[in-house]
Amino acid sequence: MTLDREKLAKVASLLASDKMGERAAAAAKATAILQRAGMTWEEALRPVPGRQTVVLLPADTAALDAEIARLRAALAESDTRRTEVEARCAVLSRQLQAERSVFWREIA
Repeated sequence: MTLDREKLAKVASLLASDKMGERAAAAAKATAILQRAGMTWEEALRPVPGRQTVVLLPADTAALDAEIARLRAALAESDTRRTEVEARCAVLSRQLQAERSVFWREIA
């Protein structure tokens, strides 16, 4: 049986999940895909003859690492801001609820 590299790549992408269960399931599924194809991980990771291979030079990876760090920082800032906005919304919601309660007591 031939290896379905696209399917293996999709499953392998789940190895980066932040959920341990998803990572474990992805590893098991990827290993099963390889076993059905009669291949080892080493064989699957070798370049395919006749296909173009991309080699990342250290300068390329440094730029990518910097971009990843920048994006992670932006995400952390965004998460912090979202938390602040959610907290402020909760405060305002409680204030509004209290004011409505007073209003309805006054007109009753």
